[in-house]
Amino acid sequence: MERNKTVPEWAERFFIEWGSVEYDDVLWDYAVLKRDLKIELVGFMGFIPDIPFLFISEDVPKKWRKYVLRHELREHLGLGYARERCVVSLITELQEVPESEIRDYTRWRINFFRRLIEFYTKEPHPDPSFMGRIKASFNHLRVREMVVLHF
Repeated sequence: MERNKTVPEWAERFFIEWGSVEYDDVLWDYAVLKRDLKIELVGFMGFIPDIPFLFISEDVPKKWRKYVLRHELREHLGLGYARERCVVSLITELQEVPESEIRDYTRWRINFFRRLIEFYTKEPHPDPSFMGRIKASFNHLRVREMVVLHF
């Protein structure tokens, strides 16, 4: 894959720096963006396959960025249009997180998905299936927290 270090015009004023993450034996560049882009959505991230443009909020802890960015790449490139692609990607993501961090990471992801659901309840996503996918991931994390992390 040809490396793309072009920031789309809409993101230019929010750009902070470039980082890179490996996914499927390919090194992907990602843009760290100022939280101001989506002030109400702490820890946002995304991937626009057509450009391609991978990005993440500055407030996502550096040590966890690789997990959520690989989640985005896996969900959009590896799983395509599968209905359950978000939760399937999440399951793999959680397997990558070291055991010593899994409790904090799981709680952090629960809070992220909770805020994501709240945000898109107020501002509907253009893809009507998106809410179902993020709710499935949120529910998976809640069950994991109750069953796995408390025992």
